[in-house]
Amino acid sequence: MASITQGFCYKVHFNDQPKKLDLHDNTLGHLKLLVTTGVKNATSLQNTVISEVISLNEPLLRCQRLMDCPLSLAGATGALLDGNTPTICGGFSSSTVDKCYSYHKDGWWNARNLTLPRFTPANVVLDNGRTLCVTGGFNGSKVTDTIDLVTLSSSRTSGPMELPVALTGHCMVRVFNRMTFVIGGYRSIKAGNSTWILNQSSIEWTIGPDLNIGRSEHACGYTFIRSTGFPAIVAAGGYPALDSAEILFAPYEEWKQYKLPKGIRSASGVSYNGDFLLIGGFDGKDVLSTIYRLGCRLENCHWSLMEQQLQVARSSAVAMLIPNELTNCELL
Repeated sequence: MASITQGFCYKVHFNDQPKKLDLHDNTLGHLKLLVTTGVKNATSLQNTVISEVISLNEPLLRCQRLMDCPLSLAGATGALLDGNTPTICGGFSSSTVDKCYSYHKDGWWNARNLTLPRFTPANVVLDNGRTLCVTGGFNGSKVTDTIDLVTLSSSRTSGPMELPVALTGHCMVRVFNRMTFVIGGYRSIKAGNSTWILNQSSIEWTIGPDLNIGRSEHACGYTFIRSTGFPAIVAAGGYPALDSAEILFAPYEEWKQYKLPKGIRSASGVSYNGDFLLIGGFDGKDVLSTIYRLGCRLENCHWSLMEQQLQVARSSAVAMLIPNELTNCELL
């Protein structure tokens, strides 16, 4: 198990990092957004299997959907593996799910199984885009601190370590190929405000700065501060439908609060072209089809509503950038 350093002591040295958009993100340059599964009716808790694709750089393009997911899931997690394969794991259908599905041109297939079912886990991508690290979640009876490492080329495997605490409804962000932030989430019945930072080199957890308020079912990612060359970590919304976001600027010592356009929980977060996208979610009354974009100049940050919207309003969905060649788009 990884060791834990008590007290916040992790600080980035600015001279150590290049001042350019080089975050070891295997989706940089992708212009299409895949949004799959999720809750489409909050009253009946009806999930969807639809996998829609949105052109982010051309609002007038309508993209062909990918084939439907085999299960109508909510609270799954996923990312792009091997540069071209969308993969989703866990979630809840009629029960908590332990399956992982990967997409190829013929559709979704059950690529791997997790070592246990996981509802509202979180993930980061490791090994230059080859490994999906799936952490925590509710396994049907309790919240877990375990980790699964999922690849397309080998059988299922559990991770060599655990989370520092059992979490569900948390989120994760990885930057510079060596720092992974684990943010918020339920530890029991209350949303936590903790931030944990994993040093990939030493496999050591460090206690990071606390969020200003406890958050669970929030969306995370990064927005890139071009004037400094460093990403800022974003945690947006959360249960019950928080109308604030928090941003952690380098050197990652203090979360700062910003207003959201509206209260949102269970949205999806994706980093795109140096900005952060907040996709769908639930505002306490309605499931949303909106996509908000966050951009920052130093610490002056602004949300804008994108022209593009989801064809199927949804919350608790999986969203990721995908290669342009996975589907075709045409003018409306």
